[in-house]
Amino acid sequence: MQLALTSEQFLAESIESNAQNFTRFFLLVRPDRVGSVVPLSTGGERKTSIVFRVGNRPGALYRSLSAFAEENVDLTKIESRPIEGRPWEYSFYLDFIGDRADASVQRALAHLAAQAENLRILGSYPRADG
Repeated sequence: MQLALTSEQFLAESIESNAQNFTRFFLLVRPDRVGSVVPLSTGGERKTSIVFRVGNRPGALYRSLSAFAEENVDLTKIESRPIEGRPWEYSFYLDFIGDRADASVQRALAHLAAQAENLRILGSYPRADG
């Protein structure tokens, strides 16, 4: 089964109460099914989303993110969420400009992996306009 969606497929428009409210959707695919999905668009700038955890130590987050600055990888979002059952510990969700196949991104991710307790790459995808 193939899935192809375009930006013109809306269920409803202008339902937000704040004009700056944007909703993003992700299509998650098992690795063995990657070839069965048609990309939404091709070319252009790409973004990558990851989630990671670092130990609750002074400077741990700073050290983890420093390679992104050193590699000139532009961070577009960082969000923390508490880890259930681990008070005062958090998972960090990060979006940045670049594809996980880019050399600079690979170096930044390798640095992060060395610092982090856990790292998951959620995926790289075409950057949306606007």
